[in-house]
Amino acid sequence: TLLALVVGYTVEMLVLSGNNPSLQFAAIDPKAGVSGGILFALWLVLGNFVNSFMEEGLFRGVMIPLFRTRLSFWQTNWLQAVLFGAWHLPWALKWYQSGIIETPGEITMGVVTNFFPQILLGLVWGYMFLKTGNLWTSWIAHTLTNTTLNLLHTVTADGMNGGISLRMTAYSIVALLGMLLVKYIARRFALQEVLPWKPVKTGVAAKARLAATPK
Repeated sequence: TLLALVVGYTVEMLVLSGNNPSLQFAAIDPKAGVSGGILFALWLVLGNFVNSFMEEGLFRGVMIPLFRTRLSFWQTNWLQAVLFGAWHLPWALKWYQSGIIETPGEITMGVVTNFFPQILLGLVWGYMFLKTGNLWTSWIAHTLTNTTLNLLHTVTADGMNGGISLRMTAYSIVALLGMLLVKYIARRFALQEVLPWKPVKTGVAAKARLAATPK
């Protein structure tokens, strides 16, 4: 996750290099457009702990075991990821209602920004859960990612976090490729694949979590 974040920020900085980008450490919620001091930073971190836990519990903890009983590994992962992306679409409506976006082009970008990067993130965190059978892995990655986005920002003459969609796309691709690389190395050298942290004996959810081999 940390390596993927570094790559994401690096790609964004390179693309924005013509605008003299810089990094700024500050407590800012980019989506809500709210900023503050140390207390607000602590509030953001706490909020990320809770929000990430709820989202991981719903999309990975509930949906994946439910879908996995009828669908293949990747069908399950794609379905929950698309639903995870759709879950974030109301942010585009909020931006429109608050006047942050007004023109058709801005509205389109608002929808794209709040949908496609989230699908990629959903795929990454869903893969983590499917391969480990435990929410802690995806929850930690989710919390770390959100907290970094709230505290570390790119700044140019045109504004702040102008390339966040590109940043998160690069982050998601690197994270997913990294996990697939680990899988390839494990198979190539006959290493044991990651197993669930706590084996569960019975239950539909348990079978769904343990059925981690792609079809």
